[in-house]
Amino acid sequence: MSEEAPIVPTLFRYSLEALNNRVANYDITRGKEYDADTFANITLTAEKAEVAQ
Repeated sequence: MSEEAPIVPTLFRYSLEALNNRVANYDITRGKEYDADTFANITLTAEKAEVAQ
């Protein structure tokens, strides 16, 4: 029998949220409740993305 108890993770989260400055009304808060209007309210503030000089 092993002298050490195994450790088993019960919660594992990994996410990558990449947004630029022209996305509005998007919230990446963990635990936030989503309803039918959450994704319908996401908008863009400009037609084209800014280009780095």
